[in-house]
Amino acid sequence: MFDILRMTIKSGVLTAKYPEKEDHVSEGFRGMPKFVPEKCTMCGDCVEICPSSVLLLEKTEYEMRLTISYCGCIFCGRCEEICTHQAIKLTREFEMASKTRHDLVSIIRRKI
Repeated sequence: MFDILRMTIKSGVLTAKYPEKEDHVSEGFRGMPKFVPEKCTMCGDCVEICPSSVLLLEKTEYEMRLTISYCGCIFCGRCEEICTHQAIKLTREFEMASKTRHDLVSIIRRKI
């Protein structure tokens, strides 16, 4: 036990001073996916490929809705890969704290 304590004292602090000091993510980091509504064709390819089933495409009498719930998103990037219209882009954003689950839902609406 004392050996571990001695090694810990020698190595010093290795953690970042987050959130006081801004944390920088590395290149290729897959963060929160964002919709580009103008490019979305509501084809549903992203809904079919999503392994965590957080994408939902709904068609009503008046509109079509594409919904993503970030609560269960695993940021795998499959939706961005499959979208031939570049309507979904992965950002480098990882700070998504909210007070309600409703705040972590994004919706694209298109009138029929």
